[in-house]
Amino acid sequence: MKQNLLFTGLLICITSFTFNLVYAQDCSSMMNSTSFKNEHGDTISADLYYLDYFTGVSTQLELKTNKEWREYRKNKKKGNTGYDLHRLIPITDKERETHLEASKSNILTSHNIGKEFPGFQVTDLNGNNYNTEELKGKIVVLNFWFIQCLPCQLEVSALNNLYEKYKDNPEVVFISFARNSPEDLKTHLEKKEFTYPTVYFNDNLSQKIKVKTYPSNIVIDKSGKYAFESIGVDFGSVLLLDRAIKSALQ
Repeated sequence: MKQNLLFTGLLICITSFTFNLVYAQDCSSMMNSTSFKNEHGDTISADLYYLDYFTGVSTQLELKTNKEWREYRKNKKKGNTGYDLHRLIPITDKERETHLEASKSNILTSHNIGKEFPGFQVTDLNGNNYNTEELKGKIVVLNFWFIQCLPCQLEVSALNNLYEKYKDNPEVVFISFARNSPEDLKTHLEKKEFTYPTVYFNDNLSQKIKVKTYPSNIVIDKSGKYAFESIGVDFGSVLLLDRAIKSALQ
């Protein structure tokens, strides 16, 4: 069983771009009705909550069995705030690695690892050009998303931090590919900053670069081959991406 009902709902929301937009509305409604708390019990935004969760700083209450769910309900009725379902929980380094192993089995995919990444020549929303030939010799970090994808939006804060960490490294290039129209993307990005350079992921590109699940994160090594690929989100998913970048740089 996934770690809680909300996160299970988020995983359901991860799907293809052609999904029924009713699901996006349901996911947004679910988020709006949920109270998120930090390790001290203070209410925080979903962005801050998932920033810690996706970077592996903290975990959250896990309910895996029917017995644990009954215990949770009993304590909630008693008003035990230590049983808040969406409250961050501090973890040790050892616990973090245990959680990450579980995340790897959920989100990492290996069928493309070592294969040549499809060639592309693209222009981002700010007019900057990128092509695979010129990117050879660099580590290329790609994110695939669309506006209505709630898990895509929730990982943005963690991805922005990752971009900030490597932005001055000339060996690392970040690009995001988004399925919405350039006009819609520009409007959206004026309201919610995403620091990756963003490219319109049009039908021609999507035929070359096969992405079925959003969000997807890919690292291409210096030889132009897949070094890392994850689909969806989970505990420490951006931490795993960070480690993949470090590994590719070595």
